[in-house]
Amino acid sequence: MLYLLVHRPLFIAGFTMFIFPVLVSDRGTPLSPVKGFLAHSFWTPFSRLTYGAFLSHGIWMQFHDFNTERGVWASGLDAFLFFLAYLTFSFLFSFVTMLIWEQPIASMWYEFVLRPMNDSRQYYKEQAARSVF
Repeated sequence: MLYLLVHRPLFIAGFTMFIFPVLVSDRGTPLSPVKGFLAHSFWTPFSRLTYGAFLSHGIWMQFHDFNTERGVWASGLDAFLFFLAYLTFSFLFSFVTMLIWEQPIASMWYEFVLRPMNDSRQYYKEQAARSVF
């Protein structure tokens, strides 16, 4: 009984003590290359896609549950198939939302807010100099 009471809090405390220096970018930790790998900009679209699926999957589950006339009996096959359906539909919805809504706004934010901070006139001057014969 004591083991069941204590093993999860001890595991969580130990894992937190192990991973916290990595999260705060302490250079002395052996997992700094892991943080560098996970902080790469390659993961940004995947993280946005996953977060969008996380936000939308509950809506599709409730939509289905509230639109059925009768409940579904507990079945392993039904649970697995509904899991695949919700997962697929959530990621597809997140992808379409990213293409239609998020990516254009992010592009405009980069073009009109971030680029002027980096002196965008230099870019246009270089383009004009290349176009002169």
